[in-house]
Amino acid sequence: MRPYQTKGGEHKDGPQWKYKERAISEVGKILKEGLRDTPEPGTIIVPIPPSKPKKHPLYDDRHLQALKGLNYDVRELIMQNREREPLHGMKKRYRPSGLKRFFLIDESLVEPKPKHIVLFDDLLVSGTHFRVIKDMFDDRFPEAIVCGVFVARRVKP
Repeated sequence: MRPYQTKGGEHKDGPQWKYKERAISEVGKILKEGLRDTPEPGTIIVPIPPSKPKKHPLYDDRHLQALKGLNYDVRELIMQNREREPLHGMKKRYRPSGLKRFFLIDESLVEPKPKHIVLFDDLLVSGTHFRVIKDMFDDRFPEAIVCGVFVARRVKP
């Protein structure tokens, strides 16, 4: 399986896009095989948003595509409120306090209140996104258990 986090929306018409689509499909199959068919009541999966907000022309919905078809309550409960540089392209990464300013909880999606929140991302390097969003959910839903599922493949040179 090829990594799919490296090709943004600007490559959609390129010859390698089919590899990203195939990888997204494979991740979806792995998730379907690895997760329970019937989730615990109150369990939601929240995709960690990409670096572009939803209304941006290069917004990448790969996480939602990978989660499609699961028998889970999948909610885009965290919104990217403005564009930022992707972390994999930065020389100096954001500290958690600097990254937090880019995220908002979508209050229109908080009901029913979750008991278990599974954060989903396609790569875990330093854990900054996870820590920031987990802290936001710990503040907003103190009774909920927050965990993460991360899917990545790194090909070493």
